[in-house]
Amino acid sequence: MIYDPVTVDEFEEVARISGLKGIERKSIGHALNMRAVAMKVAGEQGLDYQKATLIVAHLGGGNTISIHHHGKMIDLISDDEGPFSTERTGGLPLKYLMPLCYEHPLKEMQRLYKREGGLKSYAGTSDAREIEARITAGDAELGKIYDAYIYQIAKGIGGLATVTNGLVDVIALTGGVAYSEIVVKELTKRVGFIAPIIAIPGEHEMIALSKGAERVVLGQEELKQFHY
Repeated sequence: MIYDPVTVDEFEEVARISGLKGIERKSIGHALNMRAVAMKVAGEQGLDYQKATLIVAHLGGGNTISIHHHGKMIDLISDDEGPFSTERTGGLPLKYLMPLCYEHPLKEMQRLYKREGGLKSYAGTSDAREIEARITAGDAELGKIYDAYIYQIAKGIGGLATVTNGLVDVIALTGGVAYSEIVVKELTKRVGFIAPIIAIPGEHEMIALSKGAERVVLGQEELKQFHY
């Protein structure tokens, strides 16, 4: 069974336009976990997922942020175009990135942006708990980097709020880094004016798969067939 794969696509047409003809923005992210969290939060808040608007930020090795409007994930910031994460660079200034592409082979560039970027490139580790411990112990420079990490996530959330003209019911934080009280507190300071912030830390893929199958069995969702 497949349910909400990484490439689930419910984008509005305007969200597909990238800024360069021939390159289309794609809906690629932690779709399964983000929709599961959106549905869970909507239910807990007494909202109908099919009528509500939620922003979900998955914070982990890669960061993806999505906006769910009336049951569809209508836009998403993928881990290669938005805020940097614990391991990934996120979006980078192209005029400085392009020369590096001529200095390193493709595989090396892919490794740099996907495994050696983000917090790991500055701190030498992708473990947010270790990074926070070092900051608490007095590493001021690393503190600045962590502030930038949170700042960029907040910008991503704020940017997606404009998709529905600022009308957002709830903002949910999920993924491993959502366990961090520091991250949740600082993000609440920055984007709490948009909507209430709720943390649902961790990943919930297996529960999401079972719940998806249950909704199909109960007739709440239509069974779809994929042909290759």
